[in-house]
Amino acid sequence: MPLDGGGRRVLYVDDDEGMTLVVEGLLRRSGFDVTVHTDARKALADIGARPGTFDLIVTDHNMPHFSGVELARIVTRQQPGLPVVISSGYVTDTLRAEAAGVGVHH
Repeated sequence: MPLDGGGRRVLYVDDDEGMTLVVEGLLRRSGFDVTVHTDARKALADIGARPGTFDLIVTDHNMPHFSGVELARIVTRQQPGLPVVISSGYVTDTLRAEAAGVGVHH
């Protein structure tokens, strides 16, 4: 069953440019309005400069400067209630626990 993003605004953060191209394309085809950042610092600046712009943040976990958990911690402090999803090819019980500790459950 295809997704219907209904124009919801997603910020996708991943330092791997190839992944950003693939995920951005998939999300756009599914009806999402997508903004992409390959630098977590720039993503945080964007979120801070435009509060209320995004409906969902999807972030890679393993990135330079900020991990996905660190990014989620900052985002959830700045904008409580803004859902954050952490994506990783290396999901461990430790990552799940750290993510849950900052309010990320996916």
